[in-house]
Amino acid sequence: DGNYFVGYSHWVTPSRAYYREVEAWTQIESVVEFMRFVNVRDNPEPKDLKIRYSAWGKHALRAPYYRDPLLSVAQEPSLVRLPDDRLFCAMRTNSGYLWYSLSDDDGETWCNPRPLLRKDFGPPILQPVSCAPIYQLADGRYLLVHHNHRGHYQTEPERTFQPRHPVYLTLGEFRTEADQPIWFSESKIWMDTHGIGVDGRNEADDPKVQTGIGLYSSFTSHDPANVFWHPDRKFFLVGKQVTAHFLAELRVPD
Repeated sequence: DGNYFVGYSHWVTPSRAYYREVEAWTQIESVVEFMRFVNVRDNPEPKDLKIRYSAWGKHALRAPYYRDPLLSVAQEPSLVRLPDDRLFCAMRTNSGYLWYSLSDDDGETWCNPRPLLRKDFGPPILQPVSCAPIYQLADGRYLLVHHNHRGHYQTEPERTFQPRHPVYLTLGEFRTEADQPIWFSESKIWMDTHGIGVDGRNEADDPKVQTGIGLYSSFTSHDPANVFWHPDRKFFLVGKQVTAHFLAELRVPD
């Protein structure tokens, strides 16, 4: 309705959480909720700002923790508008892959979240516990940015948030009659640190070295230019073009 609508992670207070005590932060219960800034365009005084919440409390979006489906780990939602006016929300989880939900009433209510697949009945899009933003390109297609792996869950179960490299792009297209309305191409590697920190140290020698690629990003789209802005390894602000040449070989299933 012309105002600002934001999704956010709600970390559940320990007194209400399914796990009262956790082994690591990756087990802290979390859900996805939304807030609508009702009158921000009127430039109100801060005390007069009106905020309305949706998918809140018992209606929050949940996704199962990979070791215990009764625990929800759903975080960092990313939103795009579909051609049929629905909202599409992708979110990171601790299941090894992304999940998504849909709203057909501008975010007031949402369907139960489900795994994000390449296409209907296709394989899931892999992701550790790391941000995976989705944006609309100038030509109307969609761009999903992700790591394309499940983290260190096999060797270090609670390090499911690492490594946060390399970064892949997958191209999405709207499918009118599909159950999942955006179908995605195979992923193509876009950026990598190869496990080397900004100071030259290797994560193989010191796992505390910051080698991840920051995906807390924004996006500008002015046909034909599409630019992805992000804090690379949380040190440098980088604007990186998503060129037609790079995307040319990506094919979305029919």
